[in-house]
Amino acid sequence: MKRLFSVQPHTFTGLHCGIALLIGLLTFGVVQAQNAIPILSVVGHQAYFGGTTNEVQIQISAETPVSGRLGHSLLVNDRSIEVRERELSLKPGEPQVLSLPVTFPDVKPGAIYPAELSISFIATGANQVSTNIRTRIWLFPADAFADQSRLMKELDLGLFDPAEKTAQCFKDAGIQFEIIPRTEALRTTSHQTLVIGEGLNLKEYREFDHLLLELAEQGKTVILFAPVGGEIGLSSVPPNDGTPLPQSMIFKRLDIIRELDKRLDSGEWSPNREILASTLVLQGNHADVEGRIEAGKDPAGWPWVDLHWKNGGRLLICGFAIVDPWDINPSPRYLLLRMLESCREQTNKQGGRE
Repeated sequence: MKRLFSVQPHTFTGLHCGIALLIGLLTFGVVQAQNAIPILSVVGHQAYFGGTTNEVQIQISAETPVSGRLGHSLLVNDRSIEVRERELSLKPGEPQVLSLPVTFPDVKPGAIYPAELSISFIATGANQVSTNIRTRIWLFPADAFADQSRLMKELDLGLFDPAEKTAQCFKDAGIQFEIIPRTEALRTTSHQTLVIGEGLNLKEYREFDHLLLELAEQGKTVILFAPVGGEIGLSSVPPNDGTPLPQSMIFKRLDIIRELDKRLDSGEWSPNREILASTLVLQGNHADVEGRIEAGKDPAGWPWVDLHWKNGGRLLICGFAIVDPWDINPSPRYLLLRMLESCREQTNKQGGRE
């Protein structure tokens, strides 16, 4: 039989090469497009005051030169209430940290609103590339202690504040308290919750750590705010005089902030101020353990040390800066509120008022 046509082996070889070349070009184009897409991330806070204009920091980078428009909008209840755009050019390997101005809506006292910030970049030119991210933020009212009169009454706060920083902060916030003027008055006061104001150096007060432990052993709640120096003895063996030991000792770092309220910032509260005023560094061995207070951030230190006694007594040592960043970020004042609420729970358990 006569062949009508014939297929030579090199025909398939050429076809295969053509397909391989096409696939290679397409793959190269996809990789190029992927590399051209800028990378966006939010590096700022998640907690902001409502009714203010603030700045949200982002970082954007690209592996190839690209120009386009960077836009951001604030969404509350899935409704965009603010849209802003700007021209932006990116160079390879040169990440940019940008501050995006955002005007936040008012928040009613006692409420905390969730919102979303949508950020997008759309490149110019024939081969457009774009990227978009959404990040959750929380809007807080400035008055954290509105309608907290019952909390204040149950806590019955007494404040020892030689540095005179915490008292003014409490007054401005509407926190009810009574000043305790001298260390001797701490032993005789009837207040159930005792706050030691920020900035105290325990070295300046003879055996002040013994006094704090003594008050907690008696069943009182003692909060030591951001001390700047001194030592606190933490014995694990009962002394000969029968003084009770703490039933539990809890040591926490930054994670305690999100444990108390996941909506608060636990990274930084302001760009130029450290979130940690001091930490407690443990030293010694076995029964003879001492906590050395170190100002600033110490990797080996603990900013949150919480001691509980069987009779309901409590000594809480908090190394987070509360007073200085008070007006910069809502997290310090709401962390204080959550701390006082936890003290109220402790007081209610002690009095059988759950």
